[in-house]
Amino acid sequence: MPIGDNIPPQNPPDNPPQPPPPQDTWQQRLLDEEKALSDNIQKLLDFIASPDFQNIANDQQMLLQQQREAMQLYDQILNKRIKLSGLQQ
Repeated sequence: MPIGDNIPPQNPPDNPPQPPPPQDTWQQRLLDEEKALSDNIQKLLDFIASPDFQNIANDQQMLLQQQREAMQLYDQILNKRIKLSGLQQ
């Protein structure tokens, strides 16, 4: 038996080489960013609705409300970009 007869082929015909996994695209990053922002908005809304919110200083409450508004505006912008890009969620 010649040397190497027991070595299987590198890429047998029934097992073609697989392409590398897809690279992170700007579209996927956009979807991921919107999802993370949406989750953070919900967490902030839950905190604002909780009794703990009433236990923090009024200036902190006001700033958190402004933060919520800014986050919601940012989320609206991301959702418009998603829609214009033809991406589905």
